[in-house]
Amino acid sequence: MSRHKCNIGWGFLPLLFAATAILTFLVCYLIAVSLDHVIPFVPYISDTGAYPPESCLFSQFLNVAAALGILAVYIRWKSLKKLSVENVKRFSCLNTSSFVIGVLAAIGLSVVGNFQWTSQFEIHIIGAGMAFGLGLVYCWMQSHLTYKLHPRYNSLWIARLRVILALMVTLSLISMWVSQTIFILFLSKGLLPAWAYSGNFISQSTIDWLQLPISITHNATLNDTSTESKVCCSCYFHSCFFHFHLALQTSPLHHCIIDS
Repeated sequence: MSRHKCNIGWGFLPLLFAATAILTFLVCYLIAVSLDHVIPFVPYISDTGAYPPESCLFSQFLNVAAALGILAVYIRWKSLKKLSVENVKRFSCLNTSSFVIGVLAAIGLSVVGNFQWTSQFEIHIIGAGMAFGLGLVYCWMQSHLTYKLHPRYNSLWIARLRVILALMVTLSLISMWVSQTIFILFLSKGLLPAWAYSGNFISQSTIDWLQLPISITHNATLNDTSTESKVCCSCYFHSCFFHFHLALQTSPLHHCIIDS
């Protein structure tokens, strides 16, 4: 009897990461609005996870999303590492660098969830800078790698799509930084009218909600791997279990338990 060939790859991980992150923000937003913790019209995303009970879900599920993100970044790095490309040394260096950047961005996402701005503002801002800033760098690096893989491993349209998404995130972050800088500059000179405070809040929070799903969408597209580089899920876990069982059988603790 022929053995069934397992062909389930890891392409679901970026999609699972994206779904977990988006659902976390939406659920926390709905809970925060229902409890009157935030205004219904485009609050800051951080505000939707600042107070209990939604802060508990915010922390827990962003930790899950961060873990999925790290795993997705690792699988992406491992998949690209196996591909045959021109200028292998440069490609490998860029691939490894993007792996480190992606892991740091995912850790930043976890920091955002665990350190609310209401209690640990400085750490929260550092985490946000890691998640959004390094996340943007990761988007551009992966977009560049996608062009390097064309036409052998992916189509040109996916490369262009990733560049467009990375450009949209870049413009969003630049506009957020510029508007905030202008606001602080005029505030320091006492030249702001009363409506400018609410206007700055609405513009900042709107950009916040726009750039986040775009960035997550970019990461969700990173589920394309060639048939040569796909890693079988069940075979991978079977291999891990086999090596763990082998290590347990040969460990001194196992012999002590058997002898007793």
